[in-house]
Amino acid sequence: AKAYGELGPKMKRLQHDGDSKSSSTKKSKRLYEPPTAEELNELKETENLFKSNLFRMQMNELLQETTLNEEERKRFESLLHSVKKALEEVPNKD
Repeated sequence: AKAYGELGPKMKRLQHDGDSKSSSTKKSKRLYEPPTAEELNELKETENLFKSNLFRMQMNELLQETTLNEEERKRFESLLHSVKKALEEVPNKD
């Protein structure tokens, strides 16, 4: 499965085309290629879940900005385990 914020195949093709020095006819041919199955699935998901491509792009950007890297995630999990352990050690008031 593709991670949130990752470019789809068509966007990767377009980005790659912008980096290369290929002729404009090659670029226009790739631009008008039929969408792949993955791209069609993304479009259908956007239509069904997000109702707007702009909203989907905003959500992907938000997820990219808020996703923890591996080291941060481990530190956060350690903190949560410490808090859980401390709460479990609190005696009941019976």
